[in-house]
Amino acid sequence: MIHGGDLAEYLTNKQSGRKHKCKPDEFFCFKCRAPRRAWENAPDIIIRNESKLTISGLCPVYDTPVHRVGVVKKLPEYQKIFLIQKIHERHITDTSTPSVNSDMRKDEKHDQVQPEK
Repeated sequence: MIHGGDLAEYLTNKQSGRKHKCKPDEFFCFKCRAPRRAWENAPDIIIRNESKLTISGLCPVYDTPVHRVGVVKKLPEYQKIFLIQKIHERHITDTSTPSVNSDMRKDEKHDQVQPEK
């Protein structure tokens, strides 16, 4: 049997040893298990909502995607730190009232979506 306080202390010490502090221009790569700068320091920014955004890039070692979360208020600061490739606006599914304008119809015979002719 283990005392609860001892277990909590052990787990806290174990977890704090694995933490890595990233600099403002770094991302944490889960494959490298270390902070890295994005490949050519050229990430994309995806605006999630009025206050949150995601900065995405590639790890220069393994070419795996790396991400970090930020706030929209600091967008000019991020543009100074990173050489931004593209800023993506919110996706239609991220809005509370999506507009579904489509020229697609269901083909009753095959029950698949087909473009209108």
